[in-house]
Amino acid sequence: MVVGKTVSCRFSSLECDCFSYENGIRVDCSQRNLTAIPVMNDSITWLDLSKNKIRTIESKSIKTSEKIISLDLSDNNFTTVDGNPFEHLAILRFLNLEGNQLKYSNFDKLFKGLSALEVLNIKGNNGNPYNKDFPGDVFANLCFLSMIKMNGIARTNLTELYAASNRLEIIEPGVLPNLPKTLEIFSLAENKLTSGLYILYFDSLENLRVYNSSFQKHPPRASFDGIVE
Repeated sequence: MVVGKTVSCRFSSLECDCFSYENGIRVDCSQRNLTAIPVMNDSITWLDLSKNKIRTIESKSIKTSEKIISLDLSDNNFTTVDGNPFEHLAILRFLNLEGNQLKYSNFDKLFKGLSALEVLNIKGNNGNPYNKDFPGDVFANLCFLSMIKMNGIARTNLTELYAASNRLEIIEPGVLPNLPKTLEIFSLAENKLTSGLYILYFDSLENLRVYNSSFQKHPPRASFDGIVE
């Protein structure tokens, strides 16, 4: 494959667009009417499976390269996840699950093992709009996570939210008013938070008892002082 050129490539009977670059191969298998995740070779580093018809992801069904750093499974409308299909993707940095029908309860242990993950997109999910079960440790161990895109969390009965030990630098103004009013404990400790308008919106969390913003590398000038209870 010629470096820097997009060509057609085949994986069994599946034809995709492939782009070779110095550090690996980008593979675009989007909009191929796929109903299952295809078997890929171990040279792939970027894989786009968006806008297909994949309905479920089973444990070990992602038989692709352990070198993969970006995986896009958006707009497939899958509803179930069996086991922990991503656990072998140890260096995965970007994961896009937007536009599916996963319930919050499906997220339990779903991201276990993704210790290198930096960007996670789970917008447009929560298949049951009345589902209020959000696993408390869903983002545990995602120590390099710098961006998360999600919606619908305001409809949950979440009481504790821990986003500590990441690399968060700012919270956009609309985030805090859209957190569940049931939230009682909120931790942003050990991040890189700077000052911003978001500080003005903590009053919207009327049931908040504990807010932890300790050990910031770049602490905001006006903020809660350490832990407030």
